[in-house]
Amino acid sequence: MNTRVTARARIPLLLVLVVSNVLGSLALAGCDMGGVSSSNSTPTKPDNAIEVKFAYSSEKQPWIEPLAAQFNKEKHTLTGDKRPIFINAFVADSGTARSQIVDKSLQPTVWSP
Repeated sequence: MNTRVTARARIPLLLVLVVSNVLGSLALAGCDMGGVSSSNSTPTKPDNAIEVKFAYSSEKQPWIEPLAAQFNKEKHTLTGDKRPIFINAFVADSGTARSQIVDKSLQPTVWSP
């Protein structure tokens, strides 16, 4: 019984660590915009990618979009895992997103209202 509880506790902890690393990388990427190209186009998600679904409010779009695109172009991976981490960033109205998260019709990995 204790092993089962411990294993279940590790999965959310691992997810929190992955998401916090991804968001930290996005934040650090925003510190130096000199190397970011003017193109905001995000590469296509590789089939084997670890996808982080990032729902954010529309006022953040001007800075989230280029940062997510840059992060995806750099093809970051987890230590010991060759799969790229892919940020699927999309605008979600805060009120609507909240309701959809509650009724489970929207299930982002990260939500920034």
